[in-house]
Amino acid sequence: LTAVGLGRALLQAHEADLVLAGGYDPISEYACAGFASLRLVAEGPQRPFCRDREGLKLADGYAVLAMERLDDALERGAEVLAVIAGVGETSDARHLTQPHPEGLGAARAARTALEEAGLRPADIGLICAHATGTPANDSAEAAALTLAIGDALPRVPVIACKSHLGHTLGAAGAVELAMTIEAMRRGLAPPLADVARADIEFSGLDVVTGSARPAKIEAALSMSIGFGGSN
Repeated sequence: LTAVGLGRALLQAHEADLVLAGGYDPISEYACAGFASLRLVAEGPQRPFCRDREGLKLADGYAVLAMERLDDALERGAEVLAVIAGVGETSDARHLTQPHPEGLGAARAARTALEEAGLRPADIGLICAHATGTPANDSAEAAALTLAIGDALPRVPVIACKSHLGHTLGAAGAVELAMTIEAMRRGLAPPLADVARADIEFSGLDVVTGSARPAKIEAALSMSIGFGGSN
């Protein structure tokens, strides 16, 4: 997501007319050993936002988005898949691996993106959560979304792509943004895998479970929360 935000800034500054932005990360023994040493790898399925969540499952993958200014795309008759209307980025700088427990930095990043896009929380039709399935990350993200979206949060479908994909690490933001765009285009909010509604710990989150849910999604919020408190 940082790459996408930087690409958008380059386009706005007319430093580039076309940007390819995204990320990839290969599976490695180093990454597997690192997450195992932190005791963040689940033995069973990855079950974000669940009471019995154990942690994440490592995966590899990539996604690349072709980005250009909207006027240029419309002028050449391109099919516009989505508009990156706003970007917010903060750093908690609180701990090497743990997010801020109250989600303060992540909430500020989300609010910044909404303000830059000229959107109200009630305008959001879908939230693609970072949702690693680790105890600390999911509780911090739930707190962040509560701060950022407020009273509108219980009415916004929340999806968690990692329950299907695993955590693609440096690719996760781009991969999940691509999936968010596809959800918007199809008008469907995909459900979590291996999760029932009764399993969800956070009553204020409308986490999609069971089957895909039809949804009118004119705007979506995609979240990434990384080590070092990078939001």
